[in-house]
Amino acid sequence: STAVTALYDNQSVTTASSGSDPVLRVETDSSAPLRETILETDFENGTTQGWGPRGNVTVKAVSEAAQSGTKSLKVTGRTASWNGPNLNVVGILQPKTVYEISGYVKLAAGQSPSQMIITMQRKPVGGNISYDWIVSSAVNGVTSANWVFLQGQYTFDTAVSSLDIYVESTNNTAAFYLDKFTITKVIPPPTDP
Repeated sequence: STAVTALYDNQSVTTASSGSDPVLRVETDSSAPLRETILETDFENGTTQGWGPRGNVTVKAVSEAAQSGTKSLKVTGRTASWNGPNLNVVGILQPKTVYEISGYVKLAAGQSPSQMIITMQRKPVGGNISYDWIVSSAVNGVTSANWVFLQGQYTFDTAVSSLDIYVESTNNTAAFYLDKFTITKVIPPPTDP
């Protein structure tokens, strides 16, 4: 008898064979959170898919580097750490909801190792702008040699008048790539009454 088990979100799928009759068993773990993809940008259609410049930079879908598929977003012309690609997510993300935010980053050839950060600029209705770090790489953790996966969770409590997510680097002039950027809503498991 041979058994193989695989885990998918909140389900455990086991296949087993006993003689010539395969058996498939699916068990649901109701204590695990569910995940719903809200937004995914992979640049495969050759556009920036809503990403624009933050500062006086150029953002362009290119085929010279890709974490998966054949394209990524390239950012050039940076002159300050906060310069980079920017995506307006007001109306897409909702207060009091947990989101998992992730993406792959890589420096362009010839760039010095750098720290990369995914940041949210948030302005509550009637309030002041704040800058929330969602996730960062290690100091000098991103190079031109390999793609680095960044992933963190984010939530906010009140209604907002603006909400912009962006990718920045501690190296003010580093050119870099972004690929497979995803925002996933984390849905908590139901609670017992």
